[in-house]
Amino acid sequence: MASIWVLFLIQITLMVLMIDLSSRVDRCSWRKRALRRLLRSKLHTVVNIMTDSGVVTGVLQRVGYDGIQLEENSGDLVMVPILSIRAILS
Repeated sequence: MASIWVLFLIQITLMVLMIDLSSRVDRCSWRKRALRRLLRSKLHTVVNIMTDSGVVTGVLQRVGYDGIQLEENSGDLVMVPILSIRAILS
């Protein structure tokens, strides 16, 4: 009888964790959509993107589903994941 209760509690715990995870995924997808919309309006212009690693400056070449591509003054192409973007400075 005790093992049935343990299994029941495990099942309830897993359900709660799944609900929490799905809400986190929804928040991330909402943030990604908003960032993509804003970034698309800045295509082919010079932007400064703040990430945890620092600020990246360049011409915004592409806006993809999970990331963007910038071309720096040196000609180097830089890929930045959308969820790494902390701020768009210009």
